[in-house]
Amino acid sequence: MAGTTEANDLRISFQLTEQITIVTTVQGPTRSATSETIVMCGVPVWSGMLTPVSPTGQLPVDVVFCGTTVKENATLTLTVPVPELPGAVRFQGTIISPGAEPIPYDVVVAVWEGS
Repeated sequence: MAGTTEANDLRISFQLTEQITIVTTVQGPTRSATSETIVMCGVPVWSGMLTPVSPTGQLPVDVVFCGTTVKENATLTLTVPVPELPGAVRFQGTIISPGAEPIPYDVVVAVWEGS
């Protein structure tokens, strides 16, 4: 998994589908960076860091595990917290579950207050 977990880090899990969870670990004293992990059927299959300098992570290829596909070019985008607004991470991408049509997602998977 990307990054390390410190005692003051905030961990947020978002159940996107029955097979997919997105885990966000908010890091740093200003809570302006995150470690993102896509977990499919309990197994971490992709991870990356989002920072104010590099706020978007993108899947370079299809991620296929336990019969489910997260299509390439899916993104996780960081909104850095400011005093007036909380921080957030948004997932945008298409998921194909066994026997189903592709479903596009555009959903906020984590929200937190800054320092």
